[in-house]
Amino acid sequence: MLRVAEQLGWQRFALLGHSLGAIISVLLASSLPERVTRLALIDGLLPLTGKAESAAERMGAAMQAQLELANKKKPVYQDQDRAIQARMKGVVAVSREAAELLAQRGLMPVPGGYTWRSDSRLTLPSAIRFTDQQAMAFVHDIRCPTQLVVASDGMLAQRQELLSALPFDVERLAGGHHLHLNDEHGALSVAHCINRFFAAS
Repeated sequence: MLRVAEQLGWQRFALLGHSLGAIISVLLASSLPERVTRLALIDGLLPLTGKAESAAERMGAAMQAQLELANKKKPVYQDQDRAIQARMKGVVAVSREAAELLAQRGLMPVPGGYTWRSDSRLTLPSAIRFTDQQAMAFVHDIRCPTQLVVASDGMLAQRQELLSALPFDVERLAGGHHLHLNDEHGALSVAHCINRFFAAS
């Protein structure tokens, strides 16, 4: 993100992120607070954490996964519909409408059919994880106005103790982790929250 901002000549900018994009936005906003003016997060906040004593084991597993990646092939789907159906059944399921939207920009033709453009390295396990205390330190070091949208059936909804301790505004909306993508109602609800937040700047 910083390289994009540099290329565009932006010294200060706002960030809007979903899931991993939200997590990365938190890390950037707290690490370089002078660069980020506002922060809008959709169902994402903290990176996965780990215990300090498991650091060596985690590093070893990550190294092994990197070695094995060279021999892994992305799945090739005979037609776009099969790729869409597979995306609907992913780790976090999405509606058919959402999967079709993702397919428009995410599929590419290859010999034998279609595959996803995504970078397989993004699925590798992290070599290093912050402890819970380290991860929360990033949240508490955010200096700009921040809003978190939490999906009622999403990844953060059950973490009431965490949500109640956050030093910024939390909006709860109906829907799953991809509430902004799964249907028009969810998209409009999220857009309303985010637009209102950015309009206040």
